[in-house]
Amino acid sequence: MKKENLEKEWKRYNQKLALLFENPEFKKDIHRIRKEYGLPPDGMPTDKQSEKFEYWLCEEQDKFYKNEFPKYRNELEQLRKSDDYLGYKNRLSEVNNYAPLNRLFKVHVVNLIKKYNLSPSLKNTLNSYIRHGNRCMKIGLGVIIQDTRDEYTGQGQIKIVIQEDTTLEELLKTIMTKTPSDIVSNKIFTGIKSADCKELTSNTI
Repeated sequence: MKKENLEKEWKRYNQKLALLFENPEFKKDIHRIRKEYGLPPDGMPTDKQSEKFEYWLCEEQDKFYKNEFPKYRNELEQLRKSDDYLGYKNRLSEVNNYAPLNRLFKVHVVNLIKKYNLSPSLKNTLNSYIRHGNRCMKIGLGVIIQDTRDEYTGQGQIKIVIQEDTTLEELLKTIMTKTPSDIVSNKIFTGIKSADCKELTSNTI
């Protein structure tokens, strides 16, 4: 994507985020999530505090799998042996989402996306915003193309994620300028690291 097109999309995208972050109901949801994790009302204000929080969160994740997950092992094993694969898969996912890190990203962030009808490409943006506020927010722009695998067959698939206002022209331009090696290596995500930084960067998904 050309720099001028990316800057144009950045302005459009930033306007949408500004409206979202000023939504009173959204503010309440973010405050509730931050309170659950012991985060300051506006997110972590410094890198040092962020590092301390990340360390704590990883420790809590490890504690869950060491102390809590074994309590569900017999139940999961019975489901697995009952040939109820879907029931086993759903229950395993539910139990995994009890873990603090998983709950933040796979439950709270996903629920925000569903509640406010947001693009799936905002997952990292919301995750970063909950933790850091506007200080160090990851912004995902443009069309995302991923090489994925079907969870049941293992067959390769190409996944395209767009914004709700992505135009057909933007979609076609992205597809036509990517090579197969770009898609396989996932080097097709262009974004802006921070809401306060206009530096355009190329990141991996």
